[in-house]
Amino acid sequence: MVTPLFKYLLNNYSKNSKRTFIVIGGFLFVLFYFSTNSGVGENNLFNIYHLNFNNGFLLIIIAPIFVFLILDILSPYDNDILLLKYYLLRNWWIEKYKALFIIIFLFVISINYIFLFSLIVNGQLRYITFQFLIFCVVGVLFQILGFLTIGTFFFTLKYITNNKTMSSVLTYLLLIIPSFIKGFFYKEIFGLLDYMFLNNTKGSDYLTIILYLLLLLILIMLLNAYVVKKKDIYWRN
Repeated sequence: MVTPLFKYLLNNYSKNSKRTFIVIGGFLFVLFYFSTNSGVGENNLFNIYHLNFNNGFLLIIIAPIFVFLILDILSPYDNDILLLKYYLLRNWWIEKYKALFIIIFLFVISINYIFLFSLIVNGQLRYITFQFLIFCVVGVLFQILGFLTIGTFFFTLKYITNNKTMSSVLTYLLLIIPSFIKGFFYKEIFGLLDYMFLNNTKGSDYLTIILYLLLLLILIMLLNAYVVKKKDIYWRN
């Protein structure tokens, strides 16, 4: 699944960005450590999860970090020299999507690991139940689907606008609009991040949420494929 090209790009990026990863990881750990250092028990473990992965934290910290990472790591795939190695447009699209999935998988595993590690450091290990672990695993699945949707939407906008900054801003606006509507009009509106991190989704079962996320991802992927095919690039099939 992992191509030699992606291995090279990821290894090269990791070597040159160790300090960035350490700073981001350390920053998240400090935030999680102090927010989980409340000495609560099993009954409130789910509340701690929602407290940590609240909309403010996701919009201000997690979303910008994610967009920065995919923009930075995957930018070589749009390099003219690299594009020439692909005979078929489909091969380039599939390989870039595989790379996006791997980055998202590592990103989601990392932030959830740091959260669970902070719980353990704060002496909450005895309160971590099988039910809570299942909840976290489901959350990881939803987060991967959600971030794939966000990443695909971002790259679709990037292909349309040819502007990284504008694409980042528009992607961020898409995520923040539900919170704005909820706060301004006082209506119970759930955004993509709410479903990804199981926040305020009372009345929605896991099956409904995963179907919603899958449908949204498929629609964005189809839009992305259509935009890429229509893009005026001389190396396409």
